[in-house]
Amino acid sequence: FTIFGNGMTVACVSVGSMEVMASSAVSQRTLVSGTTDQLVAGFNFEALTEAFTLKKIVISESGSAVSSDLKNIKLKVDGVQVGSTVSALGSNEKATFSDVSLFTVSAGSNKDVYVYADIAENITSTRTVQFQVFEDTDVEAEGANSGGITVIQGDSAATFSTISSPSSASNIVQGDLTIAYDTATNPADGTNTVAGATDILVNTLKFSTTTSREGVNVTYLKLSLNADNTEVLSTEYSNVRMYVGDATTPVATGSIGSSAVTFGSSGATTALFIFISGGNTVIKIKADISTT
Repeated sequence: FTIFGNGMTVACVSVGSMEVMASSAVSQRTLVSGTTDQLVAGFNFEALTEAFTLKKIVISESGSAVSSDLKNIKLKVDGVQVGSTVSALGSNEKATFSDVSLFTVSAGSNKDVYVYADIAENITSTRTVQFQVFEDTDVEAEGANSGGITVIQGDSAATFSTISSPSSASNIVQGDLTIAYDTATNPADGTNTVAGATDILVNTLKFSTTTSREGVNVTYLKLSLNADNTEVLSTEYSNVRMYVGDATTPVATGSIGSSAVTFGSSGATTALFIFISGGNTVIKIKADISTT
């Protein structure tokens, strides 16, 4: 038998589109080994036809840095962290951020998402850090009207490409240190010293950082007699002391060897003295002279 019913209209609901690309606000940066909460990458998320809620973002590190070089990776939007901190990159060099709502992007607008990380200590070679959204499935964005998950696109609605998504590469570097005679105060060659004199200034050295990357802790210093010295013996001086700047109290007393005086110990963690990034520190070395 025939069944009759009311007429129905079938409508198709399409999901809006979102473009993801590297943020132009993040340029190449210098990252100092041992620093924390450093900006390492940025991405721009643009919602074209409807608002979106970001539920998952996976970023991949493709530079020469290894997974142990970066710790405590986090995302920030408008200066506020979104999602949980990823303690370390996985073995696949990826960090995954997921939540019911990491952040939202209104229709017709865009947001920059910044990646921050701690840089591991004791990195002694220059390495690059470069993050990217590797494939379109690395982002899950739910449309506010459609309720569907969109497939992200590249700039100008182009098919998403890893090539267009990397953020600027940055270099992990170290601080630097320059040591020279302090010409303003160092005793001139040929200066005479009276036998038996005490607290005699024998050397002044200027320690400098030529960049403002980081301060320096000096934990060990070895001062050798000049190679052409044939007259002064280690028994002819004693009580060799190190002073910082114009201080009247020494920071250390040296250990006298047959051809050198050392302060501190190699591999020590306690600083003899510290100076700030981009600064200079003058060290004065004083000694007592034997009476014979």
